[in-house]
Amino acid sequence: MQNNLYQPIYGETSHKELKEFERRIEIIKQHIPDGSTVIDIGCNYGWNCFKLSENKTLKITGVDEFPERTKMSGNELYYFLANKTIKKYGITNVKILMGGPPSYTKHDYGIATYILHHYLKNPLKLSKGLNEDGQKLNKAIQQSANKLILQIRHKDHEEHIPFFEQIGYTNLKTIDNGKLKSPLIIGEALEK
Repeated sequence: MQNNLYQPIYGETSHKELKEFERRIEIIKQHIPDGSTVIDIGCNYGWNCFKLSENKTLKITGVDEFPERTKMSGNELYYFLANKTIKKYGITNVKILMGGPPSYTKHDYGIATYILHHYLKNPLKLSKGLNEDGQKLNKAIQQSANKLILQIRHKDHEEHIPFFEQIGYTNLKTIDNGKLKSPLIIGEALEK
């Protein structure tokens, strides 16, 4: 699949940011075995989903627009464009849904990248934890998959693993070897 597939949505994204997205997805691909089921929570247009769909053995679900989340203009457009892309390119191993994880179906792997920072009690301090909506979203993330690949946009890199431990994750390790602006972390939810 060509990068210009994403131009309608990511046209305003700088070349540098697109390269960051590409580095992230290549790292994620290395940690998801063939035949896995994957859920991308907060998938937006489905960029992670479409890049992962290149591995035809994966079954991928992208979800966005959680009921707890304030309605954001444009998400309906993202949903429409994602499903139009699926049809246009004949992608058979991806489905994009709005409304959050369908009955919290358990997947082998979950991806939650650049979503939880919208729900911090204090955007400057990860140690303050998540607000009420963020706690609901985090519960959905934890219930959605056995292993989770997490990323939060925040400048205090040394605080990322303690933050995820604080909000209920275990067996955490950084998997990007410092190649990304914000660490990419894999782990499991404490409560399964």
